[in-house]
Amino acid sequence: MSRRAAFGHALVVLTSLVGIAGMGMVFDAVRNASLLELSQGTPLLLIGLWWSGRELGRSMLASKARRAEDRCNRFKTE
Repeated sequence: MSRRAAFGHALVVLTSLVGIAGMGMVFDAVRNASLLELSQGTPLLLIGLWWSGRELGRSMLASKARRAEDRCNRFKTE
């Protein structure tokens, strides 16, 4: 695995953890009726969801491109 790919995976793990922490803060805020916790947890949750979703989309596009290239190369050799 290249350094860039490893860095990308590490960022996804980090943002997933940030999103999980944000979700926990949102649940605590709702349970305790605390607007301060809600205002702190919501941005963390949204950042985690946005970044992880963006990277998942990039990964899916790259996977489709690799599969299409493999199919194209397979037909060229036959």
